[in-house]
Amino acid sequence: MKIALHHTRFGTTGGSEGYLAVLVRRLLEKGHEVHVFTPRVVGDRIPPGLHVHLLKTARFPHWRKVLSFARAQARAARDPSFDLVVGFGRTLEQDLYRDGSGPQADYLAWRASMKPPWSRPFLFLDPTQRITLALERARFSHPGLVRIQAVSGLVRDALARRYPHLADRIRVVHNGVDTRRFSPKRREALRREALAALDLKEGPATFLFLGNDYLRKGLDLLLAGLAGLGGDWRLLVAGRERRLGFYKSLAAGLGLKERVRWLGPRRDVENLYAASEALLFPTRFDTFPNVPLEAMASGLPAAVSAAAGTAEVLEGEAKILLVENPGDPASWNRAARALLEPSFREKAARAGLDLALREFTWEKHLEKLLPLYEEAARLKKRP
Repeated sequence: MKIALHHTRFGTTGGSEGYLAVLVRRLLEKGHEVHVFTPRVVGDRIPPGLHVHLLKTARFPHWRKVLSFARAQARAARDPSFDLVVGFGRTLEQDLYRDGSGPQADYLAWRASMKPPWSRPFLFLDPTQRITLALERARFSHPGLVRIQAVSGLVRDALARRYPHLADRIRVVHNGVDTRRFSPKRREALRREALAALDLKEGPATFLFLGNDYLRKGLDLLLAGLAGLGGDWRLLVAGRERRLGFYKSLAAGLGLKERVRWLGPRRDVENLYAASEALLFPTRFDTFPNVPLEAMASGLPAAVSAAAGTAEVLEGEAKILLVENPGDPASWNRAARALLEPSFREKAARAGLDLALREFTWEKHLEKLLPLYEEAARLKKRP
């Protein structure tokens, strides 16, 4: 097929961006002609054979940037030479839309619930948010949209509640994990170098927290839970956060200043898995994060919040570290305490790895995704 993929950015970092980068490689390997339409390319890792088309968009203010991208993307999507046009993020027109976040109104409602009552109306008055909501309504009412790829049942159900007319067009295709990049063998090979790069020595159990937006990812819940944890351990905190000073002060106030290492945004996440003994993922709201599956595929035990879409795919022994009440810091204390025991870590890691390799490799992902692409191409409403 001749496939057009539309996104606000093409690179290797971030959830949907990282997914897109792997998707492009896998589609090229299977002989498809792949085109990416985007206003921004990050880095220089453009696979041979990929056609990149740069869209001209406004640079500021942010609301104008969002709107100009949607308009430019819609114009590009009308090219009749493509068998299939796939949209990611704030796109306007496409045959198939990959929804990795669910309805924007749901996210804003959650975000508002975390703010003081007096400030909540301002969130909905923000011009970028208003434009994003309008684009979403236009996207889901466009007659050319024939299929929606939801990354989880959580997303499917949320979309169906907000947009009942879409229910029969939504298909759940859970993300795959890149086992070429994340594997126990690679983790073991990287470990010594990873520890050295972080100036860490073997000994304490190293917990990893990884994610952007620490409020949504629940770092405060985790720190509160770890405050009363004894034993020999340390916590690596990686990801992008505007209020970093607040979290550093919180950790210090909880007596964790010497326990926590602040790493900031990192692209080499496989090195962080290599340097760690366990992942702690206390998110408050996540549709289907890749991090827990990456950790599991690397042979790392992962304590996962029930508020993550990933929780819906955990089964059997892999549910051993599912945190059913993630809003309770004591739950994270119990999970971390269990993970201080090497034999428990080994048991949980083995269960997670088995699940990742059995159900969530990219090969398995493509077995479900490509028939959906072919179906959407058949149903496409050609001009």
